[in-house]
Amino acid sequence: MGEKSSREDGIRVESGSLSPKPPATHVRLARLQDRKARKELFVTGNKAVSSLMVLYFQENSIGRPRYAVYASKKLGSAVQRNRVKRVFRQALYSKKKELKAYDLIIIPREESKALRVPEAISHVGKILLDNGMLK
Repeated sequence: MGEKSSREDGIRVESGSLSPKPPATHVRLARLQDRKARKELFVTGNKAVSSLMVLYFQENSIGRPRYAVYASKKLGSAVQRNRVKRVFRQALYSKKKELKAYDLIIIPREESKALRVPEAISHVGKILLDNGMLK
């Protein structure tokens, strides 16, 4: 049942995933979903402030980086908030292979509404590097 046949040329194609599994060294960037961990990060974690964002960070014992991006209604409509969150998520994903095991919370500021992905990547990378979170 896992095979399909084509009428035109008689080629058999197996259904299933063609992409290989990621190697064991693949770094997965997980979301920080635990409410208790997020609250603890705000209270006991370190804080880095820039004109575009506020970053709360703390080393974790899980062995992989976790993140959360908060966008308040001060940033504008839901469309604008989601766009800003998407830009910062993309910036984090671009640095995921270099990230150490840290919990991160990013809170974008109003100036980040006009931010583009390449600018966000360089800005987030600089802050992560300055605070020793990159390998």
